[in-house]
Amino acid sequence: MNKIKALYENEMIKIIRRPSIIAVLAVMVVFSLFWPIVLSVIYLTQYSDTGIDYPKEKVENSLAEAMFQSGNVASLTVNETVTIEVDGQAKEIPMIYYEAEYDQIRALADKECCEDLLSNYDFDKYPLGNTWLSFKGLMSYVTYKSDMYQMNTTPFEERDSDWLKNYEQAGMAVDNIRKALIQHDYESYCEALKMHGKAFDASEDYEIKRVKKLMETDPAGELGYSEASYMMDYLSQIDDKKEMIDSGLDYELPRILTEQKKAQLANEIKILEYKLEKHNAYDEKSFAALQVMTITRSINQFVLVVLVLLIAGSSISQEMATGSIKSLIIAPVRRWKIYTAKLLSIVTWMIAASVLMSLLVCFSLCITFGFSMLPPYLYVAGGAVVEMPSIIFIILYDLAKNIWIFFYAFVAFMISCFTKNTGVSVGMSVGLLLAHTMPNYFAETNFPRVLLEFTPIANMNFAGKAFPYATLMLAEADFAELEEIYIDNPMNFSLLYCVILTLTILFIAYEQFTKKDIQ
Repeated sequence: MNKIKALYENEMIKIIRRPSIIAVLAVMVVFSLFWPIVLSVIYLTQYSDTGIDYPKEKVENSLAEAMFQSGNVASLTVNETVTIEVDGQAKEIPMIYYEAEYDQIRALADKECCEDLLSNYDFDKYPLGNTWLSFKGLMSYVTYKSDMYQMNTTPFEERDSDWLKNYEQAGMAVDNIRKALIQHDYESYCEALKMHGKAFDASEDYEIKRVKKLMETDPAGELGYSEASYMMDYLSQIDDKKEMIDSGLDYELPRILTEQKKAQLANEIKILEYKLEKHNAYDEKSFAALQVMTITRSINQFVLVVLVLLIAGSSISQEMATGSIKSLIIAPVRRWKIYTAKLLSIVTWMIAASVLMSLLVCFSLCITFGFSMLPPYLYVAGGAVVEMPSIIFIILYDLAKNIWIFFYAFVAFMISCFTKNTGVSVGMSVGLLLAHTMPNYFAETNFPRVLLEFTPIANMNFAGKAFPYATLMLAEADFAELEEIYIDNPMNFSLLYCVILTLTILFIAYEQFTKKDIQ
């Protein structure tokens, strides 16, 4: 045992002294520390506002611009009394006809909305655009009024009782959305949605349902646009998952839900409800931090591939090429001890490099965004939602996500036992690694699926299997693989597959190394 320990320490020292390894480590450290800072500048700029700030001065500027764009609409307007049969009776109704273009009518609607806001809106009580209700109300007010005015481009002779009914409903939608905006009232917003849907033959039931749920959580309408948008996203997810459980169908694939999938959906609902209850999901900085971390992780994997393949691919082939391995064999040292020490050093470097990169990225993100901006990983244990600290989650998630890299490092180590050329062992390993995703291209063809299920890509998505709720950390946060995985086997099968395949590769490497004629 002491001999293996001494050989292991010697291997670790030899690896760290190699200029190529030092260079890759330096790149890894610099990139992991500073790349998140560069990305954070972009993301913090993009997500710095929780809404569209629309102060009174901006409304005044919009009014001036709208007045200029809609200046000649009056000359293109025709006023006439039109006779329309309503409920069997002819009625004479004063009407307007616009010969103007769409942009001009939109500008007219914008002008009238701005004039109304400047006269009636309380900019101090509800800063325009900063809350979800004021932001959506403002956008909808201009849109609904423009839609109503667009109906006036229909020629007089084409207007009938149906047109009149829809026009009246469009007018009610405008009145209600104005009330929702001026009085900051959710009920009026929902009524506006209903009237607008009737006027233009569009169902707004689902959106009304979401708004009413938001109203239950935020009755005063004080939530910012981003916060409320996240909340509505979570409410929608909860509804969708409950509907899938009730129907027994997985709408995403589609296929019949298994009991295991139903249990996972039930847990996801618990997690989302927990986040809503704790109100810990609504921060743009957290979203930005996770996006920066995800992008950095993807690029870090490339650096990790270079590092571990360089170490594993040259572990034995380089010593055979230089002849330095003879000194160990002559010592004498049993070859299985040399093999074990080299394998342990490779495994140590693989794990250490992955953990180091995770820690460096976390450190950089904490400096840039603050530690509290990295949300915990939530999972369900014993029927209750449990929080895993973000740093522990990131380290474990990265290790699971890098398993496919570690596997190809063992392949490089095996090839290294067959050749004296380090370039060949590393190059062949890189070639196999690049072909790693090839089965994806056959997944949706008539190629026998049973064969694809025995490929590495179908069994090495351990990050998704071990952390199935990672995508719930923040709405829309992206924890997907670089390429979509079309074949994904159960956890137990994948574990058995990887253990057997890895042991086979290491056994072949052992047999080749221990029986190789080294002169």
